[in-house]
Amino acid sequence: MGVRVVPFNCEGFRGCSQSLGHHIANDTLFERVVGTKEPEYMTDYDMNIIGDYNIQGDLWEIMPLFERMGIRILSTFTGNASVDDIAQAHRAKLNLMHCQRSTPYICKRMEEKYGIPVLKASLFGVEQTSKALRDVAAFFGLEDKAEEVIKEEVAQVAPKIAAYRKKFEGKRVFIYQGAPRAWHWVNMFRELGVETIAAATTFGHEDDYAKICERVNDGVLVIDNPNSLELEEILTDWKPDLFISGLKEKYLSYKLGVPFINGHSYEKGPYAVYSGFLNFARDVDKTLFAPVWGLIRRGKDA
Repeated sequence: MGVRVVPFNCEGFRGCSQSLGHHIANDTLFERVVGTKEPEYMTDYDMNIIGDYNIQGDLWEIMPLFERMGIRILSTFTGNASVDDIAQAHRAKLNLMHCQRSTPYICKRMEEKYGIPVLKASLFGVEQTSKALRDVAAFFGLEDKAEEVIKEEVAQVAPKIAAYRKKFEGKRVFIYQGAPRAWHWVNMFRELGVETIAAATTFGHEDDYAKICERVNDGVLVIDNPNSLELEEILTDWKPDLFISGLKEKYLSYKLGVPFINGHSYEKGPYAVYSGFLNFARDVDKTLFAPVWGLIRRGKDA
């Protein structure tokens, strides 16, 4: 039939909390796909976005910001990408790594073989997104363009974020995400005036927990891969105003009367960059202040 087959030798969920699968997938795509096709043309401003999966259209908000700065996105890994896109990724001048748990492996190998430098970034919230744009601009010598984009974007979202921040004053959140989002979200919530009181990850490594601890205040509970009984204890004893996690934790949170947001596949995203930050703040607002929570007995009495 002429259909290309790329085998992955990864039976089941392998490694520490499944994360060896990330490494195997990175290595396989690097060895069998990357470098097997040349782009039709190249520019001095070609960049790959590595480790973004276009959840609810995140990439469609991210890419135009860089394009307005004069950067061409050569390949994305792997959100909204074709095999041909990944195949020509070896000709980029820079790899911008968003998910720093699932994709450092392919970035390292591309740097070793093709000399492509890696720039780590977070594209959630105003502060982190602005830093990412400035870091990329400094690499390509496009600082003035970046400042123009940042000024325009911040002017559009700042008044609304300020209003949400005032409304969320005193609210506290428990974050339980895959790995990088556990620390991506900390700064994002801080911008909204929401304090993180507990954080956990499913497949975080030591460096993920170090980044969480760098970002949270003293006394915050940080726990690895909690089970349902541990989650119930945190939700009832620490009494967060909001719990952000994945779908499998949703119903436990509802049962205990704790407002919940799906931080894995989102409620109504995208959540990335400036425009997505407003969507995120809107969903936090709708969740925290939904009238239904006043009708539910909370905690151990539920």
